[in-house]
Amino acid sequence: MFTRFKSPVFLSSSFAYLAPMGSALSIGLLDAQVGDKNYLALIIGMVVVGLIYCIVGLIVKKTGTAWLTKLLPPIIVGPMIMVIGLSLSGSAINNLTNTAADPANYNLICILCGVIALLATALASHYGKKMGK
Repeated sequence: MFTRFKSPVFLSSSFAYLAPMGSALSIGLLDAQVGDKNYLALIIGMVVVGLIYCIVGLIVKKTGTAWLTKLLPPIIVGPMIMVIGLSLSGSAINNLTNTAADPANYNLICILCGVIALLATALASHYGKKMGK
């Protein structure tokens, strides 16, 4: 409803921030003990990222998306999204089956939740396209 049934994919995946967040946790900890983390660096970094998102959002609201589409055309964005999705497919299967710790110990409730999420996404995509026209 908030995006008028369109999916804004310009701003990247939230998984893109996992590696920088992990690095931020160790900033300034030269002789860190096990369990030492720099949570302040992580929090400041995520606040800055949130502010940049807000600034980009305001610019897009003010100027439109034509410049962004020119900067990131579908021929570039499409394959990038596919590569990200395919590279995360192993993690998705592990999360779906709940077998990250023990491959022999899958959980049918996790599989059911995954199937429901898949169906909800497919239905929202289908009906969103119909309502957006």
